[in-house]
Amino acid sequence: MSVKKILAATTTAVLVAPGLLTTTAVAAPKSPTAGCVSKKTNELRVLLKSSKKCKKGWQKITFNQPGPTGAPGSAGAAGPVSVVSVRDATGVVIGQSLSTVSTWLSGNALVYTDGGAYTYNLGTGKVVSEDWETVAYLDAACSPTNAATPVYNTPRYLAALTSFGRMIDRPNTDLPTRPYKGTTTVRAVVPGESFWFRDSTGSCVGYSLWADTIGMLTPVAAPADRPGPLSFG
Repeated sequence: MSVKKILAATTTAVLVAPGLLTTTAVAAPKSPTAGCVSKKTNELRVLLKSSKKCKKGWQKITFNQPGPTGAPGSAGAAGPVSVVSVRDATGVVIGQSLSTVSTWLSGNALVYTDGGAYTYNLGTGKVVSEDWETVAYLDAACSPTNAATPVYNTPRYLAALTSFGRMIDRPNTDLPTRPYKGTTTVRAVVPGESFWFRDSTGSCVGYSLWADTIGMLTPVAAPADRPGPLSFG
């Protein structure tokens, strides 16, 4: 086989030039690797058989120790961030989708708009609440300034608090939207304490809270309903 044949991948390290072998103690292979170095360009061509000779203008060398590890390369540039816009029926972008495909298939989408994350119905374009039990009130008038949410796992609840997370109280989309954000104020439910929620007619109705702990909520400005249907892209 010709010495012009260059080994595509070697399991032994390559010496840059004669006389630069490292003195680091490394286990040597059973037989040294041979190669030919161009006297003009210092190009190295590894010989598949150490018994082969080098052609004129090339110097034969042998080596059996790995060279030093090279410095790591610089980090590559960050890839583009995928952003899926949500548009209303008129084509106006109302925000960015925070939903998964499974959420889209359910008929709702979590949309970041007006500084918060709100659930929109894809068909009607209206803001909807996920669960009527999400928001409880500490008075029989269901005052927005006296709202709380059941907490079943305090560490998990506090860890999940974000600046844009929202809880919606809207049992009927014909009713005004009441959005809230969570706070770090968490307390135990007092024995015998009463709670209320708004039913589908908007009436304030008393009920028993199953949770032993509540987190207080702060009312925020309500996002607008949009003309549906909503679309992505």
